[in-house]
Amino acid sequence: MVTMKFGIATFVTDEGIRAYTRPERIREVRQWLADNGRGHVPFTVFGARGPEAAGRFAEAGVERVTFMLPTMPEAETLAALDRLAEGVRGR
Repeated sequence: MVTMKFGIATFVTDEGIRAYTRPERIREVRQWLADNGRGHVPFTVFGARGPEAAGRFAEAGVERVTFMLPTMPEAETLAALDRLAEGVRGR
């Protein structure tokens, strides 16, 4: 599912719509946009599963990736955020 609004293309989630989140599909959408007179359109992926997913999306030209975390106690949440940050920085 691709949502186009106000010049922004958004891939709604990493889970359940993998056909749209494959790097080649992202490139196809970017080419379609260019062919239809649209300049650069930033892409955002919501709900990526981890740093490896962020790397896959970055290679496809996605500018922003968000992560979903389960509700946990504060200490566990902060530790999970630290692991995500380290994984993303390490790419």
